[in-house]
Amino acid sequence: MISFTRTSRGRLPSIREIRPYGLRLADRRWYLIGYVEEYEEVRVYGLDRIIDIDITERRFEFPEDFNLDTYFEGCCGVIRQGDIQKVRIKVTNNQQKYVDSLPLHESQRMIERNDEKDYAIFEYHVRPTMDFLMKILAYGDSMEVIEPLQFRNKVADTALKMEYKYFIHLEEEELAYKWPDEL
Repeated sequence: MISFTRTSRGRLPSIREIRPYGLRLADRRWYLIGYVEEYEEVRVYGLDRIIDIDITERRFEFPEDFNLDTYFEGCCGVIRQGDIQKVRIKVTNNQQKYVDSLPLHESQRMIERNDEKDYAIFEYHVRPTMDFLMKILAYGDSMEVIEPLQFRNKVADTALKMEYKYFIHLEEEELAYKWPDEL
């Protein structure tokens, strides 16, 4: 087993002792995954928040039925909430090739392409978590969640909150931002 001190935003450092099961890289950050007896469950810790790590004298047997790939099935990062769902996303053709060459998730497949109407539809089997939502938002108005409705509404709610933050104090003439190549 290993013992380490964990730092966290706005909290005092805390000591954890875990049975280490593996490491995972997600969005350019490494994570330690292991079983925490104190919580009686598998937990995930960012390595950038771990200090003073030690190997203890305690030993454990790695569970034969644990597999990191299975544990993170349907995940787009390390958040493992909810069930795996079918998610369909409409992507504008100007981003379709990029999404095709750099999938949002390993389950991605294109199910429709309409050159006349300038879009493609991709299907995913994922847990629609904050990790996945952030990947979608990175594409701005080039992506639209079609289904499931609950996740579509979550993306829409997030976009509305962003709109409120950015436009609440702007004058009308400031709303028409142009990218440098459009000037």
